[in-house]
Amino acid sequence: MPSLKKTAAYLAVTNALLVTLAGSWAGADTLSDAITQGQVHLDFRPRYEFMSQDGKKDANAFTVQTLLGLSSKPVAGFSADLQFINVAGIINQYNSLRNDKTAYSVIPDPSESNVNQGFLVRSSG
Repeated sequence: MPSLKKTAAYLAVTNALLVTLAGSWAGADTLSDAITQGQVHLDFRPRYEFMSQDGKKDANAFTVQTLLGLSSKPVAGFSADLQFINVAGIINQYNSLRNDKTAYSVIPDPSESNVNQGFLVRSSG
């Protein structure tokens, strides 16, 4: 189960690699500026859900979804967006269909971390 700390570490390593590799792409200052002057997005969404199913224990799920992203400044008409998502369980009294807690009612909200979206944008004009 990846943690928020692992996701933050992954972002830091990714950013460091992009800045380091920038010199071999076309001007470290330009790409470096695009990253360092970009806009960081951070969003926390706490969620609570209760579920009761026949033959199962009542389920309580309190999770926090975190979205962390970076929108770069344009360079040579191109900009990039990269967003990571993390779902962490605070109260884990539920069957997420991945956590082997089959005695509880099902709330399909597993703890996980991954890339949510990434894309390049070409500006015209």
